[in-house]
Parts: sequence; structure tokens; C-alpha cells
Amino acid sequence: MKGDMNSKNILNTQDLSINQHILKSGNNSIDAVIDLSCLDFSDNGDIISAEPEASLHLDIMFRNDTLICNGNLKCVLILSCARCLCHFKVKIDENIQRTFTWDPDLAEDIDTVLISPENNTITILDAIHEALILSVPLKPLCRKNCLGLCQVCGVDLNKDLCEHARN
Repeated sequence: MKGDMNSKNILNTQDLSINQHILKSGNNSIDAVIDLSCLDFSDNGDIISAEPEASLHLDIMFRNDTLICNGNLKCVLILSCARCLCHFKVKIDENIQRTFTWDPDLAEDIDTVLISPENNTITILDAIHEALILSVPLKPLCRKNCLGLCQVCGVDLNKDLCEHARN
């Protein structure tokens, strides 16, 4: 990891939690290879899984009662094609943004998460999960000219033409 001398202690790359007590006031920067195997995509039909290793750059501004996290995530998702249902890989380069605060008045914003000052850690897991889900197109296709499945017999028309497709 690059960044501050203590950046290796700021982010837990396994559970994607930030140790808020190690952050210095002002700007903190983290570059890390993180583990996405903790993400669950079972509630999203298009995302099958994510390759475990991903690259995360995170800038954390710590001031008063607020942590503002802005960053970029680069990873590979395995998706299900909307036409032929085959699994395919797609590279993702997505921005991450989340604001955390101890002040209940500031937490009224829908994009701001209220946290307890007694907690040692906060998690960016939800922000990463949301960014990945939003990065998937409405109709993911393995290729632009995907022929899909035969509506009669279900054969993958990209691999074989059935008698229904020939007629």
C-alpha cells in the first residue's frame, strides 16, 4: 500500500473497514489491493461474482465530525448475459463516494451515514457494493451481436443453430 506511513493500518483489506482512530486530521490517502470475496451478489441476478482482487484508491478527508471518502475502484465482475445467459467478465472502473459523520444534524442527507464516535472502525463495504451494482448496464450482453437463446428449444444460438432458427 502506498500513501501515509500508517495507511497500512487505516484500511482492513479483508472486511473493507477503516480504523477511524488512526486517521490524521485533514487528508489521508490509501492505495490498496482489496479482497472482494466478502461481497454477496445473490440479490442481483446480473452479477454472478467479482474476482477477489481489486484495486482501490481512497482519499479520506477527516475534519471536525465528518469523514468524506472519495475514491476509485478497479475490478473485474462476472456477469450473466441478458440474452444467452452465459457468464462473461467485464472490467469495472468505478468511483466511490461516502460521507460519515458523528453529528446527527449532518446525517439528514441521504448520502451521509451516521456513526458512533465510540466505534473504532467504519466500513466502506456498502459503498463499494452499491457502486458495483450501479456499474452494471440494465441489459448486460456478452457481446453486442449476441443472438441469445432459441425461444422454442433454448439452444444457445451463438454456439449452434437449431432447426427453429434455420426456418
